[in-house]
Amino acid sequence: MAQPGPSPPTDGSFHFLESTLGQLALCNPVSLLQRVAELEKVNAEFLRTKQQLEQEFNQKRAKFKELYLAKEATMDTLQIEFVNQAECKYYFFSEDLKRQNAVLQAAQDDLGQLRTQLMEAHAEMENIKAIATVSENTKQEAIDEVKRQWQEEVASLQAIMKETVRDYELQYHHRLEQERAQWNQYRENVEREIAELRRRLSEGQEEENLENEMKKAQEDAEKLRSVVMPMEKEIAALKEKLTGAEEKIKELEASKLK
Repeated sequence: MAQPGPSPPTDGSFHFLESTLGQLALCNPVSLLQRVAELEKVNAEFLRTKQQLEQEFNQKRAKFKELYLAKEATMDTLQIEFVNQAECKYYFFSEDLKRQNAVLQAAQDDLGQLRTQLMEAHAEMENIKAIATVSENTKQEAIDEVKRQWQEEVASLQAIMKETVRDYELQYHHRLEQERAQWNQYRENVEREIAELRRRLSEGQEEENLENEMKKAQEDAEKLRSVVMPMEKEIAALKEKLTGAEEKIKELEASKLK
């Protein structure tokens, strides 16, 4: 009975076949032919398995490449849209700030005119005191009437200025909250998109490519912050101007009480 030959290696090399055939040459010819047929069958099966694995690998590699290119195009489109929207918002918000600054400057001019009117009214009161020498009662009544008119005029102008400043503050806070809400919504959308891309990429992409995508997303966030920071500075400047206007009104009220 023929002895069984050594097991074939997984690479299916022909050196192994030659060595095996050399060993089997000394055995029974029938067993030799059977062994050769078995080895050829094993080698054919190995070649079919190898070809099938190569085809599957090429298909997966092509599918992965297609998915990677699609995600890369999506990230580029998202970045362009993100920057364009941020620039558009910055432009419109800058124009709105310019208009509000112009209105605030007009309010400050009105405050200057009010101060001038108060000085003129005070001079008029002093003039009336100087020339009203007919009688103490008549003089006092004239002074009281002028003072009353002056106080009514001042109160009316101050009410108008307070209402104007309050409207500016309401518009400012409303616009600020609106911008914050839009920014938070947009940031959440970007974070969800990045999380989705990270999940999909983790199914087939290597760690190095995932790190590159994350680094690119962080760079996009830095670009957005570079656009938003000037807007926040302009908002702070507008708030300081509104605070200055309120302080001037308080000073005007204090001078009236004197």
